Amino acid sequence: MPGLPAWIPKRQEKLRGILQKLLAAPAYPFAEIRNRDDVSEEPGIYAISLKGGGPGEYVHAGLAKVGGLRR
Repeated sequence: MPGLPAWIPKRQEKLRGILQKLLAAPAYPFAEIRNRDDVSEEPGIYAISLKGGGPGEYVHAGLAKVGGLRR
């Protein structure tokens, strides 16, 4: 894209990769989570959507670092 700072296309490419990982990840319904052991300790990206929400309708998305979503 002409006129954009050089860092923007690089950042867009990085974000595309993150988005692809998020969209390819398996879904885990909250209703199936009974205790902390059911939630991953692994770092990664996550998205929380409403039950019955359509694709891309997220309430929250984020990055879980060390300790994963258990923290």
